[in-house]
Amino acid sequence: MIKFDKKFEIGVSLSGPQTEGNKNKVHKNIMDYWFKNNPKDFFNQQGPDLTCEFYDTYKEKLKWL
Repeated sequence: MIKFDKKFEIGVSLSGPQTEGNKNKVHKNIMDYWFKNNPKDFFNQQGPDLTCEFYDTYKEKLKWL
């Protein structure tokens, strides 16, 4: 186990596609519409359905913190 000094601070961040995306969702968000209309705007044309999973796994991911 790694031990950090008590003054050590860890920061985290998330992007919109990570937190808003979901492969099996009923609702759509701005990222879904953006990708549908402009897939070339995305790296390797990989959109929210492929790159997003936080919505489905956030409880497990938050345990990591």
